[in-house]
Amino acid sequence: MATSSRLPRPPPLTDEEILSFFHDIAGSKTASHITYSLLEAKLRQVHDVLAPNPKKHHLHHPSRAELEGGAGLRDFLLSLLSGINNDDKEAAERISSEGEPLRTINAAFQISRDDFLNEVRKWDIPSPDQRRSAAQAAKASARAYLKRIPLRRKVAAYWSVSGPTCLFMALVIALQTGMGIWQGVTYLKDQPIRKALGWGVILAKFAAGALLPTLFFMLTSMSRWFITILRRSYFVSRFINADFHQDFHVRMAITCLVLATLHAIGHLAGDFLYASRPERVDALIAVDMPIRTYRNYVATIPGWSGLASIIMFWIIALLATPAVRRWSYEVFQISHLLMFPMICLLCVHDTKKLLQAPMIGYWLAFPGLLVVLERLHRLYRSFRAISARLQILDHETVCLTARHPRKKAWTYSAGQYILLQVPRLSRFQFHPFTISACVHDCLQVHIKTNSGNWTSALHALALEVGPEVDVQIAIDGPFGAPAQRFYDYRKSIIVGSGIGITPFVAALTDLEQKALQRGINPWRNRRRSSMQSAPSRPTSMSFEIPWVRLPQSAPSRPTSMSFGTPWLRSPRPSLTADDHNIEVVSMSDIRETRTRYRVQSCDQSTKSSFEEYLISMPLQQREGRKATATIETIAQRRVDFVWLVRDATHLLWFSDLLNRLTDIARFHRKQLEEKPISAARTSESPAELPVDLRVNTFITATAKNISTHVFRVLLDRYRSKSSSVSALTGLRTESSFGRPDLEAIMCNYYEDVVSTEGYRGDIGVFFCGTPSIGRVLADQCAQLTAQARSEDIDVRFHFLTEVFG
Repeated sequence: MATSSRLPRPPPLTDEEILSFFHDIAGSKTASHITYSLLEAKLRQVHDVLAPNPKKHHLHHPSRAELEGGAGLRDFLLSLLSGINNDDKEAAERISSEGEPLRTINAAFQISRDDFLNEVRKWDIPSPDQRRSAAQAAKASARAYLKRIPLRRKVAAYWSVSGPTCLFMALVIALQTGMGIWQGVTYLKDQPIRKALGWGVILAKFAAGALLPTLFFMLTSMSRWFITILRRSYFVSRFINADFHQDFHVRMAITCLVLATLHAIGHLAGDFLYASRPERVDALIAVDMPIRTYRNYVATIPGWSGLASIIMFWIIALLATPAVRRWSYEVFQISHLLMFPMICLLCVHDTKKLLQAPMIGYWLAFPGLLVVLERLHRLYRSFRAISARLQILDHETVCLTARHPRKKAWTYSAGQYILLQVPRLSRFQFHPFTISACVHDCLQVHIKTNSGNWTSALHALALEVGPEVDVQIAIDGPFGAPAQRFYDYRKSIIVGSGIGITPFVAALTDLEQKALQRGINPWRNRRRSSMQSAPSRPTSMSFEIPWVRLPQSAPSRPTSMSFGTPWLRSPRPSLTADDHNIEVVSMSDIRETRTRYRVQSCDQSTKSSFEEYLISMPLQQREGRKATATIETIAQRRVDFVWLVRDATHLLWFSDLLNRLTDIARFHRKQLEEKPISAARTSESPAELPVDLRVNTFITATAKNISTHVFRVLLDRYRSKSSSVSALTGLRTESSFGRPDLEAIMCNYYEDVVSTEGYRGDIGVFFCGTPSIGRVLADQCAQLTAQARSEDIDVRFHFLTEVFG
């Protein structure tokens, strides 16, 4: 099973860039050679910039330096110079091992410019595109891509992203228009009413007719319960894109405000004023209406209730503007509490039956009751404290981990999101965050803390309390999101930008836990309900996974190479590519050992590796056991995981999970290569076949200079005997630098899956991140689907974007 997709190869360094690299190391544009000490000094300088706070996988971390005898950077450097002055290099190695001063190495090892240029060419470093023209640079961006495609494809891409919303909005507008015309025409044709009340009643009733369904949709779109229910139905989801409910709510609210204002103008400046004139007395008597002054009209139940409602509505609208939300999100949320008295006033607004039977109460009964019950439930949840811990991952990311107060398994599903409240920051604010992982009684979310006042305050709170102190939180949810449809597709592409990858990481964590830990096939046992809890008892099923015997020279204590929460770590050992001594451990072994070793505390003291315990198990306990479900055929499910991050340190957020999945993928590929299966066997049990997971990470930050770019690529590729992970990212897979060519990635995927493998069916393309990237993916989905149709191939690419709020 391959661990990375076939990606387009960027052009290598040009001769000018290699020469610039040489000059940067030499410190002079006229130098004819560089010394080993200059090369090593530049490497150390760049390495300190790339990893100012070293982690365990970095070459200058104390634990790795001790493991490698303090020679990690030098070993890395000397491994690059295999073809330059071999005798001098050997002398340098001898001098280095003997501990001679650095000046001795300077004299022993010099590299000429021509030799250095030839050697760097062999490194195959991708060009940082420092010398590209403006047109070439623009061509690589998503916005430029959209500019150069034809208008027809732009419209198709927009329809793929916003089509469901547009279709549903058309139905909503039709209902609003129909109700408005019905009410307006009714009073337009009523000559006695028009003569008594004037033009104002027509305007007021037209606005009121359109206002009724608008209020219904506005309140319904506020209910996260209702949105979650809609996501359970595939048929309904085809017509109502619940992923855009927040944007839909804003649109309905603006429409409501306009219609309510027109309704108020029609009464206050129209029929109230017109009917209160003395010359209208005969006309009012003719339609059997009482004679009132302007003040008496306003003092009626419809008058004062409508006036109070419109004032509350405007207060809510003004305090919901982006400027107010940025200034104080708490003011925005508190102002929305005015909707409850506003709903009550609207329900009594037409109870006097001045012109017709009451109608508004019937439209507001269901959504109003739903919203009230949901808010009461949220209020109740806000007083149910849950202990959680905050860990700062970097300057803009915080990881929050909570455990179930009753030590029970959470009933949350992969891809859902929660509303989070931290009373120490605000008692009234609930903010939505995607669930990153949910394993047993532990739940984890990753929060970007540079996007608002509340998240900035959360970062400050994490600095204040530290990772060892519990903070009290409240959680409401879970609520549905597009990532829940991950198991609907046997072939899928996941594209995430920065923290936007968390919904899909949750899906991968769920896949790992249920497919390997519990022996459950998530595709075959897809949950119909997003609220359905996981089974309390694991299914008895054996599953062959690798077991690697450590060589005698291996360290006795495995080294954790990345961030990770102890109770979310996988109970499986990491693999190396060159191991051929593989034992088979069944899932029953894993579950038995897991039970004996189950982590009981969230303290840092529990971070000892599960692998150490499993390694210490006597060999005879594992010998003689035979797996009953060996993976021995080509993978029928494929997931391409594409993650864009600005900085290499961001990859540490989920490096443990990605490394574990990479290990499993490598083992599956090796097993399939050694023992392929016939097509007949493949067709018999497709549900039991392994998942072909391909991890691709892109670091998009531009290097400050050519030396930084070259060394970061080399460090990312470097693996040593003591560590099989990247010396830059801590991942087992290599990363790419720069923005991905999404068009080429999608085309290569089509060629691999459709043309080569012969797959037929639906392919899901999941995305969360910058909208411009989403439009590129949407356009490619439409184009590849059209290409398949033109080739008479039954393949459809479905674009699903992650939006919640």
